[in-house]
Amino acid sequence: MSQDEGARAQAPLVGVKVIEFSAPGPVAHAARTLALLGADVVRVVRPGAGAPSAADSGRPYVELDLKQAADLALAQGLATRADVLIEGFRPGVMDRIGLGGPECCALNLGLVYVRVSGWGREGVLAQSAGHDLNYVATSGLLSIMAPAGGSGFVPPPILADIAGGAHQVVVAALSGLVRRAHGAGGVVDVALIDGAVALTAPFWARRERPVDQQPLERPFYRTYPTADGSDIAVACIEDKFYARFLEGLGLAGEDVPDRRDSANWPRLTALFGEIIAGRSRAEWITVFGALDACVSPVLSPEEARRDPHLVGRGLLPTTLSGRVEPPLPIRYDGAPPTGVDSAAARALDPGAVLSAWSHEQDPA
Repeated sequence: MSQDEGARAQAPLVGVKVIEFSAPGPVAHAARTLALLGADVVRVVRPGAGAPSAADSGRPYVELDLKQAADLALAQGLATRADVLIEGFRPGVMDRIGLGGPECCALNLGLVYVRVSGWGREGVLAQSAGHDLNYVATSGLLSIMAPAGGSGFVPPPILADIAGGAHQVVVAALSGLVRRAHGAGGVVDVALIDGAVALTAPFWARRERPVDQQPLERPFYRTYPTADGSDIAVACIEDKFYARFLEGLGLAGEDVPDRRDSANWPRLTALFGEIIAGRSRAEWITVFGALDACVSPVLSPEEARRDPHLVGRGLLPTTLSGRVEPPLPIRYDGAPPTGVDSAAARALDPGAVLSAWSHEQDPA
């Protein structure tokens, strides 16, 4: 047994059957996470949808045309034998074709049916289209993140889709499985706009003045360009780390304006920026690495693959098929990180899956 097979054998969701109605973004990422946790995940894709994307790697799939009665019956059969079903269509689509949450849960009382939508099933935007940037903007999160006067600022599409979406889908599936241990399964709704709003909670909890009035250009919590065209990230919030940061810059506390007065922040930013621009990123990391001052290099994805800490933890391995596949970000005592080999993605016969899952449910 290989190390990865051994890790999978210890995974907590071994034996849990998941139907994923293939959709980009949060559904795919959540299903991948459940697979890394050991679940038997099978994706339902349209016939001729083509090779699986990078986000779908490692999970087998069946091709079903849900507009055809025979294929729809197969999909319904899989739903009656699954533990978890995840779908990401607009509200009402699955209900109209006979695969809605209440209908499937009536046929399979133990099913945890997770519905994923952008704007939720209620509200004036429920049937509107949207993408990550729309949810992040409407939630207030974008204005919190954007630099002052930062029109044109666009974060990568991972906040509502992944942080506020996919991770909530995983929580919904797991909590649904726990809940059914004390009764039946049921329908769980996850909306990306809800997840984006949830990400703003720390700002509301800690605010001493309205969020949109909080200065964002903190000189001790930002990035600075270095002499070689790279950047370093400075996050010396606490006084002891700030003192070490000043030490690394060759500054004494009495030489700099008081950072507790935000009126001094532009001057501090200019001062720190001028000094940091005089050396390369590598030189500064050597300086601050010895001081433990909460200063880090800003790495590209390719540079991150070579970072000693990430390499040491096995966080960006290359699979047998040549893809980079980050492992499950949860570790169990004594088990190595659980990864997925994208070469494992393959087409399955839906009837064979239905038969296999039926036999698994037969009493011994």
